[in-house]
Amino acid sequence: MFSKKTIKADEGKILFKDDLTSFEVVLGKNDNPDNWSQRDMTKEEIYNLNLGIANSAGETIAELKEQLSATDYKAIKFFEGWISEEDYAPVKALRQALRERINMLERTIRENA
Repeated sequence: MFSKKTIKADEGKILFKDDLTSFEVVLGKNDNPDNWSQRDMTKEEIYNLNLGIANSAGETIAELKEQLSATDYKAIKFFEGWISEEDYAPVKALRQALRERINMLERTIRENA
């Protein structure tokens, strides 16, 4: 049975071997951690990493907002009295979880700007 071995770069560092770079490497059968070295990330690599984080977070926020909008009609039905508090409780919890995730991702974007 083959068990995967991984190595991770320290914070602010990047692993490299020849032309390959990564933050985390899953070692192949014949690979060895000694074949990889660490170096400081360049300003360009840090910029690209932060840009990638912000772009990914922005895309996720858009998807979460769509999910939140898809439940708006249930919130309106509840506030108009068409569904009970008991029936609305799972929707309310979902909407709160979506808003919390959106807020967390927005903080991530601000921190990586």
